[in-house]
Amino acid sequence: FDSSQLERRTSLISNYKQHKAYILFTSSLRSKHTKIKYDGCLQKYLKFQANRSLTSLDQVLKKDPKVIEGEIIEQLIEMKNKGMSFSTLSVHLAAMTPFFKYVLILDIFNPYIIEVKTGFFDSQGH
Repeated sequence: FDSSQLERRTSLISNYKQHKAYILFTSSLRSKHTKIKYDGCLQKYLKFQANRSLTSLDQVLKKDPKVIEGEIIEQLIEMKNKGMSFSTLSVHLAAMTPFFKYVLILDIFNPYIIEVKTGFFDSQGH
């Protein structure tokens, strides 16, 4: 990153919590601990390579839902390849699904298809 890219990334990460979409998302969560965990997952997605050139949450939300789904699948595969546990992958997916579902008012995720594409679930769910 050059200094202007770093400044834009810092701006996106620091400003997303004031976005209406984020407020809607967090207001749908009851547990403080869930909010903290899901926020961390959203931050991880926002920092993902596919979003590095973006400067606002609006730009993320303007993406085609299938593109977002593909990016999340790619991120889950990358996380799996880094040795992250089934539990970590499941929490990440559990956080991203309601964010994009509530925000975009679309059910873009089919968990079965994500399971098949990522291959991180075996017959015992591990």
